[in-house]
Amino acid sequence: MRAAFLLKDCSDQELLDGVFAAITRDFEDVALVVAHIAEMDTRKLFAGEGCSSLKNYCTEVLHLTEDQAYSRIAVARVAQKFPVVLDMLADGLVHLTAVDRLGPSLTQENHLAILEEATFKSMAQVEEIVARLRPKPPVPSSIRKLGSRLGRGGEGEGFFGSGSADGLDEEAREEHVPPSRVRRSAISPLAPASHDIHITADEETVYALRELQELLSHQVPNGDPAVIIKHSLLRTLKEVKKERFGTGKRRKRAEEEISANEGIEVERVDEEGVSQEASKEGTTLASQEGPKGTLAKTLGVENQSRYIPKEIRKAVWERDQGRCAFRSIQGRWCTERRFLEFHHIIPFAWRGETTVDNLELRCRTHNAYEGDLIFGKVLRRSDPKYRLAAGGTGFKTSSTGKNPPAEVR
Repeated sequence: MRAAFLLKDCSDQELLDGVFAAITRDFEDVALVVAHIAEMDTRKLFAGEGCSSLKNYCTEVLHLTEDQAYSRIAVARVAQKFPVVLDMLADGLVHLTAVDRLGPSLTQENHLAILEEATFKSMAQVEEIVARLRPKPPVPSSIRKLGSRLGRGGEGEGFFGSGSADGLDEEAREEHVPPSRVRRSAISPLAPASHDIHITADEETVYALRELQELLSHQVPNGDPAVIIKHSLLRTLKEVKKERFGTGKRRKRAEEEISANEGIEVERVDEEGVSQEASKEGTTLASQEGPKGTLAKTLGVENQSRYIPKEIRKAVWERDQGRCAFRSIQGRWCTERRFLEFHHIIPFAWRGETTVDNLELRCRTHNAYEGDLIFGKVLRRSDPKYRLAAGGTGFKTSSTGKNPPAEVR
């Protein structure tokens, strides 16, 4: 193994600096390869090397894969028209796939603006730009059985949608298409206001859709799956939000009972989470005490329980905009929006309160990462008592972290 690949003895900062330097060189090398391919294409040098095409030269002589060859050749031909592409590739401002997808839409008038818009964009964001520049017509709704060929009037036709002109989509034109060759679940923008969604559904899902088409036939006469799925998704989304963050009649009744028992008037929140009224003769929620468990604790003002009330979860979720709130030392925010968890800034084990100010959203990775930084590694498998490993670090996690109370340090 080359000495450059032996990185075990490198410090964390050396690794971070090293990968940054390596990726910078990689950007420049890719741009240099594209520049060479562009000039070779202009001079037709591949013919003198015994290759019938530039693609064959790239695959047979340079040993690139077909995908690598096609993308580099396409970008090279874009760079022939717009040389600024090479500089942007070398600086890492845009990537090969973005230039390849945007290439057909670039003109002398718009190429600078479009390339600037695509700077540091993910592929999904680039596809949205492409959909705006080259919108596609909506995809006809259709459902087909995997591994079978559906012709005109075949099974699955009519009831679920007419599909394409010949009853087949592009990937079902071959006979007996194996499931492994069918596209995985994906969402691709067609135009600014429409997307092409591909999913693989089991029989239970298909039967449920069929029954919904029958039950909703008065509202959706053509049984369009897109309309029914949208209706179902919006209804499910409303129920999930209400379950996780919302307040309902049960919450109102609990507040009214506390109000009657303690002689105070509390703030009421309607179904949409909008405050309606709050008052009491000089009495605040935080000052209420009593054996019944005050409303202040219910609202998280003085909550010492691990349970997080829905109104606190909703407030934290809205404040953090439904994404991980971890921020690196350099100030970079995590972009993860899935598998989010509620994280105590001052750990609950250090008497951190379950309040809006002491809670933030974390993805699973960063929640576990900060737990390791605070307490050290937890021996979950080898130790049945979940004892903490020796050598735990002090509490210094994201830039929003706070020091523990003096009495528990």
